[in-house]
Amino acid sequence: MNALTSMSTTTTTDLELTREHLKEARAFVIARSAPAEPREGDLLFVYGTLKRAFNNHYLLGNAEFKGNAVTDQSYPFEFICLLPLPGHGMQVKGELYVVPLQRWRDLDMLEGHPNGYRRLMVDVTTADGVPHKAWIYFYLHFSAGDCMQCCSEFTGSFTGSRF
Repeated sequence: MNALTSMSTTTTTDLELTREHLKEARAFVIARSAPAEPREGDLLFVYGTLKRAFNNHYLLGNAEFKGNAVTDQSYPFEFICLLPLPGHGMQVKGELYVVPLQRWRDLDMLEGHPNGYRRLMVDVTTADGVPHKAWIYFYLHFSAGDCMQCCSEFTGSFTGSRF
């Protein structure tokens, strides 16, 4: 089932992280870590507390909501931690925004970019089937042996023991 056809359904799967996952993540981050900074009109895909009705949404200021979206690739995602491991986990559901240039500094500070979370460009698709390139924040602090209960959507009702 395509994640776009089930935007309201949250599913989970477990993923035991290995040293190979760490190598994959490092290669993914290096390959996408161009020195580019966001430009006027760039899109941001949000999947956690920056979504509407969550506590950090106010930091988007007057960003223009483009619609619900899903990542084209699957990634390990638990609670608010999205790992840079394409091809593992599930497609992640979220929201897509056009972010004013002056808002990126505050967003980067919230996410601890580039050391806590890293802002990278990925492919996403809106619910109407339109593909987009968008910035997304990936969590960098995970270790081999960590176990994630990967999910497709942050609902704010996390009950796991990891955090």
